[in-house]
Amino acid sequence: QARASREAPAIRFGDASLNYGQLVDRVESIAAALHQRGVKRGDRVGILLMRSLDLIPALLATWRIGALYVPIDVGFPKKRIAYMLEDSNVHVVVADCELLHLLDEEHASISLCIESLAGQVFLPGEISPASGTDSAYIMYTSGSTGNPKGVEVRHSALVNCLRATRDYVEFTAESSMLALTTISFDISTVEIFMPLMSGGCVDLGEDGLAADGIHLVERIENR
Repeated sequence: QARASREAPAIRFGDASLNYGQLVDRVESIAAALHQRGVKRGDRVGILLMRSLDLIPALLATWRIGALYVPIDVGFPKKRIAYMLEDSNVHVVVADCELLHLLDEEHASISLCIESLAGQVFLPGEISPASGTDSAYIMYTSGSTGNPKGVEVRHSALVNCLRATRDYVEFTAESSMLALTTISFDISTVEIFMPLMSGGCVDLGEDGLAADGIHLVERIENR
């Protein structure tokens, strides 16, 4: 999709946006930083980011180098965050600098601040992206009956879900979708990746929008 329509809008967040060409460049830059930190195919990458234009590129960057992401809700208690990162054995945690206080000492030492990745850096040519048999992400259950349990999902299963949903709702390159769900819940994968797979646009809602009914209605009516 990026090769076919580099100038088409890919992500909107507030008044800012990325077209497909800019999205690819940002993904390459973050992926290169992960590669430089030793992340390789099959490694797990923790994602502790507030909603911004960097959130989706960070997720895609893990796939660009064959890794998988472990999404962490910024509202989780510090103890739960530490458990999830330890249990999933992450290699690095991509985080907002202002959220580093949510990490314990062990995981703060392997963190990568997204704000530090301002320059354009490209991956070596031999680095290939993830395939259908690779895992895409690990999401954790609520833990209501004990410790949260990680569920690993392959790219092939995710793509099947996205294609079926796209066809059912007749989503096209002219469509956009408002993404409201936290990345630690699996419906977020439909809200984010189905529009991008279709050449459409992700309208990324800011933190707290889903809980503000009046603001949410205004947002939908004004788009």
